[in-house]
Amino acid sequence: MDNLTSLTNFLGIDSDSALGISIEGAVDQIPLVGKILNSLKIRALQQKIKYLELRIQRLSDTLMERPDDFVGEFFKARAFPFMLDQLLEEQQEEKTDLIMNGIEYIYEQRITEENKMLIHFDILKELRVTEIKHLLTYTSEGREAERRKSKFEEVPESDLKYYDYIENHLEKLGLIDNGVRSSSEVQQDVFSALSNALPTKGGMKGRGLRISAPQTIITPFGREFIQFFELKSLIQIPAN
Repeated sequence: MDNLTSLTNFLGIDSDSALGISIEGAVDQIPLVGKILNSLKIRALQQKIKYLELRIQRLSDTLMERPDDFVGEFFKARAFPFMLDQLLEEQQEEKTDLIMNGIEYIYEQRITEENKMLIHFDILKELRVTEIKHLLTYTSEGREAERRKSKFEEVPESDLKYYDYIENHLEKLGLIDNGVRSSSEVQQDVFSALSNALPTKGGMKGRGLRISAPQTIITPFGREFIQFFELKSLIQIPAN
């Protein structure tokens, strides 16, 4: 029994059905399935599942060897079919592994909150790979990769053009905090700076007479999101 047949059996799908054919990727049957679903999407799904088949096989074997209520009631009924739907709709190939990372994380952490699963995958769907990589620049590993990369590569002007859009999008999704402060926080910063200043003949000497600029940070939800999909797997640190 091959890996993809094992997957359809695990999900309780008849391998001769339209869905079974689409999952197993019988190329000669794709035109028939295309009467119901877009044949290009089916081909893309076939390729993605073929690419992930070893990981899917390992996970499905684990699930069948150690069945429990979590597997039967949520993971098998909701999470696994949801993964296939995500693979079918996703246009960016680089996100294929991230989708699988999320499904494995759901199983490992025994997550049974459907809303939590949907929210995380909805946000992943909204993000382009470029935006994900930008988010990672706020991690220690991402900063190190950027530092080494800057020695050899110049940032394309086209990337800088969309910097503000990416920052605003990540903040809108709750993944980063750009540190915009209220007027009362700015006032407090001024008072604190003045209280640290030293009186001199010429006036005030600026020991600490400085207003700190707001810094962009990853939010707690952003850190959870990175862990959920193991996004750091996208980081490539150049050799010295």
